[in-house]
Amino acid sequence: MSKKINAKMGKGLLLSTIMVLSFNLVACLETTANTVKVAPESVKQKSVAVASIRKTIYTDQELWVAGLKEKQLKQPAFAFVNTDPSLPNVLLMGGAISVGYTHAVREELADIANVYRIPANGGDTKSALKNLQKWLAGTQWEGIPFNWGMNDLKRKKKTESDATTPHRVVLDQYASNLDQIVTQLEKSAESLIWASTTIIPDSAKSRISGDEILYNRAALEVMENHPTVKIDDLFSLSKDHPGDRKPKSVSFSKEGQKRQGVQVASSIKSALDK
Repeated sequence: MSKKINAKMGKGLLLSTIMVLSFNLVACLETTANTVKVAPESVKQKSVAVASIRKTIYTDQELWVAGLKEKQLKQPAFAFVNTDPSLPNVLLMGGAISVGYTHAVREELADIANVYRIPANGGDTKSALKNLQKWLAGTQWEGIPFNWGMNDLKRKKKTESDATTPHRVVLDQYASNLDQIVTQLEKSAESLIWASTTIIPDSAKSRISGDEILYNRAALEVMENHPTVKIDDLFSLSKDHPGDRKPKSVSFSKEGQKRQGVQVASSIKSALDK
């Protein structure tokens, strides 16, 4: 009798053990299956995130065109750049003077670099600080040639150019703003090139000849605190070629824009080679 009971108990214990092992095996398989299911979703989310980072105003033509004014759509400087992934990426920053020489820089650096420019007239340093991160577009650039100054030293009243009319951005504030700009640019570019502000003729409206010298001096003092920034002396270039300027204007003829573009391109080449 006891042998039968022991046999039954043994069978029951064996059956219980098998059931426990089976349960654990099923649970393990379910956990593994769930893990396998989650992994592709994580990879998918990561891929979407990477794709969204790479899609910027500079790489997506629809985004680029949508951000431009109607007048800009007709200007070669604001043409969409078809990226060559084998080339370094350069971003031109600055006001109307840089708009003028952008096309010439692109021609000079064809097959050497992808040359982009910000989708705007860069305005003064106050405007630049507001828009800088948007213009940088979360991108690491191989080179950024930049200038601000011509719009900072502009007098607030368009009809007056006497020394009593205040500048848009006073000299001390200009220097402070420029220092903040350079500090941010250093985090987004391997090479920075500062282009000095071009010459102001005596006949220019809303600006006074000589102010550009003061603002350029302040800018150079800022650059001394950022010794890796290279200097492109467009001021001397414009001074040495007075015939390049348009009459009674700080703007330049096509010949002047071409000359400036050649010099800016040369500065970029030197920076990229190092």
